[in-house]
Order: sequence, then C-alpha cells, then structure tokens
Amino acid sequence: MRKLIEFLFLAAFAMAPLTASALPDLRVQLLFATEENEDCKSQVHYIIQVINMGDSPAENGFDMNLVFHADEQPTPENVGTFEGLHIVVDEPLAAYDLHQEEAFWKSETGIAGGKYKSWLLVDPLDVVEESDETNNKGGPTHFEVNPVICDPGNLAVTAFNAVLEEGPSGLKVTYTAQISNVQGSAVPDSFRVDLYHHRDKIPGYNDPGDASMIVDGLGAGETITFLSAWENPEEGVYHSFVAIDGDGMVFEPTEADNIDGPLVVAVCKDCPECPDAEYAPAPCLCADLPHAEGSCCTGSWYPDGCPSPDVTEVSQPEAIPEAVEQDLDDVLQPPDNADDDAVSEDAIPEALPSEAALPDDATDVVPDATSPDTGTNGGGSSSGGCSAAPHAAGTNLVNPAALLLLALLASLLNRKRAAPGPARRSPSSTL
Repeated sequence: MRKLIEFLFLAAFAMAPLTASALPDLRVQLLFATEENEDCKSQVHYIIQVINMGDSPAENGFDMNLVFHADEQPTPENVGTFEGLHIVVDEPLAAYDLHQEEAFWKSETGIAGGKYKSWLLVDPLDVVEESDETNNKGGPTHFEVNPVICDPGNLAVTAFNAVLEEGPSGLKVTYTAQISNVQGSAVPDSFRVDLYHHRDKIPGYNDPGDASMIVDGLGAGETITFLSAWENPEEGVYHSFVAIDGDGMVFEPTEADNIDGPLVVAVCKDCPECPDAEYAPAPCLCADLPHAEGSCCTGSWYPDGCPSPDVTEVSQPEAIPEAVEQDLDDVLQPPDNADDDAVSEDAIPEALPSEAALPDDATDVVPDATSPDTGTNGGGSSSGGCSAAPHAAGTNLVNPAALLLLALLASLLNRKRAAPGPARRSPSSTL
C-alpha cells in the first residue's frame, strides 16, 4: 500500500502542469581544489558541481566565474578584477539534475607556494531567471600550494634492533633505530619518529608512540640514530615497531619503507635454555641471550626456523693439466717450418705405434708406393715384404718432427679414452 501511494504521488507530480512560478534554481553543490605537480610545476585542479534545484530546466545553460584567490567574497560587479576563469555551460540543465566541471589553474612557471582561497559565482549577471537568486555563490575553498621538489627525498628505516640489559633498577630494553634519507634531495620539513614497545598490528595513521623524537629535516644521504630505553618492562614477548612521519607531513615518492617491525623482544630474568632446533614461542636463552618465537640452532637464533643442512657436493673430475692441453694445441698446430707436402694422406698409417715399438734401426723413410722393391702394385717379390735394398733418390721423406708429434697425439688420445668419465650427480632435494 505504501509503495502504491508513493507511485500515485509521483505520477500526479509529473503530470501537474507547470505554473508561472516554476523556475530553475542553480546552486553551487561542490567547489573542490587540490594541488598537483606536473612537469615539476605546481598547478591547482578544481572540481565544480552545480545542481538545479528548481522545478524547471535552465533551457539555455548558464555561465560561472571561478576566482582563483580572493581574501573576500567577490561580487558580480568586481569579479572581473580577479584572476580566474569564465566558464560557459551551453547545454540545458534539467530540473534536479547535476552538472560537473573540471578546471585548472596553471602558469608557465607554476603556481607559487602559499595559502589560497577560491570562490565560484554561478550566473553572476542573472541571465537565468531563478526562483532564488541568493544561493549562486560558492566558497571560500581553502588550500595550500607547496614549493615543488622535482626530486624529493625519501625517508626510510634502515636498521632497527633491541638489546635486553640489566639496569640499575631492573631489566631495560634499549632500542636503536637508524633513519635515513635514501634518495633524492634533502627533506627540509620537520618530521616525527615514533617507537612502539608493543602493538598487535602495524600502527595506524598519526598513532603516537611510546617514545618519540622530532627531526628538523634530513639532508640527502644523511642518517641519524634514534635511541630509546624502556625501563623495567614486565616479563613477556613484545612486538615492537618504529615509524617515520606517521602524520604524513613529508611528501615522499615511497611511504612503504617508513615503518619497520614487528621486532620480537623477549623479556625474562630467569629464562630456561631454548631447546635445540625446536620452535620456542616463549622466552628462552639461546647463547645466553633471551629470544622468543623462533628456533635456537647450535647456539644461533633463527626467527624463521633452523636452516636446512648443506647439500654435499659431488666431487668433479680433475681438469686436464695445462701442460697436456698445451701439448695437444702444439700437435694440432704444426710448426711454422713444417713442409705441408712432406707427408701424403696415403702415407699416414691407421694406427701409430708408440715410440717404444719403433725398432732402433728404423729409418725415417716411407717406401714409394710405385717402387718395384715394395712388392706392391703387381711388381717385385711375391712375399710382399720390404726390400732391404736402398731406395732411389726420388723416395718421399717424412718430416721427423711431424712423425714425433703424431705419435704424441696418439698417446694422448689413448690416455684420454682410458680416463674415467665425470661422476654422475644423483638427484637430491633440500629439506
């Protein structure tokens, strides 16, 4: 029933004829301004919303004046004397409809740093007949433009640790944190460093710490040390954090490195010894120092558990001695004075004897394949043996150096074939 009544009411409203008093009513719904950086120049980005709250459309559109800065509310009479923009909307704006516009305040050198107040006047000359002419103004919108830094510095926590000590009145935790400007130019603005003794989760925005320090800027590449002592903490396990610029006062290209933690701090006076290689959630002594939430592995503390044992490497075969490699190179590269025509391919035997197998009276000659004394090619003795008769003067001679090198090559190749191959590594996995 309720929905039916609402439907009938809306239908009656839509079908009702417009009376002479039904007029548009333009109002400033939003005037938003924010600083931006483009090409190392400051500019101001505006978002403007104008709504028609009247019963009829603004048929011919409307115009408006955006004033970048004025200490007092501009009027239709003096609005042209201020720096700003004249914006023309040439489309109709229906009743209860919203028009959004974006605008920018720019200059060749960038907008100077400072605090500003912007204003907006809709239909300043009353061209549009409205049911209410008193609500066409918007502002002031306050904003600040900061000097542009093309290469801003970046603050980071570069070290964070804690030491449990016996103080004059009991136990004491001494924290040390290093704060650095790790890139870019100097950070001229002051910022705060906060230390949190214990938090269940990462500290939030502008969350004051248990101890704080104000730093009056930090030069490029500069590092400072923040020391803080926590006196007489109760025994237990604590998750400590340190944070830089928690209230966001410094513009930085990276904010993720502004916090470090949790640093697990174990406080105990008469701690038991930590079990070896087992996870210890409660405070215990590892190498006479209190720890928790980790493992003590042969006197060393590991928050993420003991490391896996080293995998034994399979020994590799010994490399060929450099002298042997050099001998091979010398064999493959004949001497400069070697006669390329001294040995023919037919004269090289398939298998070379070792030097020891050569007879003492062997002469450095190779029989001529065409000589009748060799018993080959159909001539000479039927036994095929070599004739002891001296050879003719035209016999091909072998270079002694080449024969010696070829024998050395054969010996080395035989030795290489006999050498054991590399050991095959068996597959293994690291636990």
